[in-house]
Amino acid sequence: MATPLTDDEFTELVHAAGPGLYRTAYLMLGDHQLAEDLVQTALAKTYASWGKVRDREAAPVYARVVLANTAASWFRRRSWRKEHPAEDRARARHGARHPATARAS
Repeated sequence: MATPLTDDEFTELVHAAGPGLYRTAYLMLGDHQLAEDLVQTALAKTYASWGKVRDREAAPVYARVVLANTAASWFRRRSWRKEHPAEDRARARHGARHPATARAS
């Protein structure tokens, strides 16, 4: 039976897979800060279950699955779906209508 991976191996994973995880997160979210938050959260969850990872070759894939599952849970949150672009909020404050819904005079 394989032994659990070490903290040093987790550090190696972070250095090796971190940039790829960030690129994936950015493609999913389109925002640098949210992508960084997603990667940090996914890595923290990966570390929390690090003792269960037995195959060093599977570790980057496991971290990517954790990242995707974490993003999916973020998307399901009610607060995520209620967000609106800043441009729309500014129009709403000033009573302006969206150009697509405005009637031609």
